[in-house]
Amino acid sequence: MLHGGPEDFLGHLSGDDFVMLTSPQRAAGFCSACIAEFDVLAPHLYTPQQNRDGFVAVQSGSERQIKAPFMHLRIAGVN
Repeated sequence: MLHGGPEDFLGHLSGDDFVMLTSPQRAAGFCSACIAEFDVLAPHLYTPQQNRDGFVAVQSGSERQIKAPFMHLRIAGVN
């Protein structure tokens, strides 16, 4: 582990929800590393055109095309 320790726990709750139990001393470094890695990898999930445009064009329920923002990662901490 680059940012955790053997006593840390990372679990998948469901869908896109995860939980991590760690010490307060490691929490900020771990969260910063997760966000940085996500920001590097996420653009590879989009086409070159979508990356140039800065959004994803999708059909809404009313058949209207909307500009959806890219995915982002949010992390909340509780001490």
